[in-house]
Amino acid sequence: MLDTHTFETWITPLMIGGLILFMGFIIWDLA
Repeated sequence: MLDTHTFETWITPLMIGGLILFMGFIIWDLA
């Protein structure tokens, strides 16, 4: 079972990476 600290350690870079990819997709779509 994953504890809270491990979950937060994994979810933070995933959220940041997802946000970067999402913004990059929007910029690429508008370009």
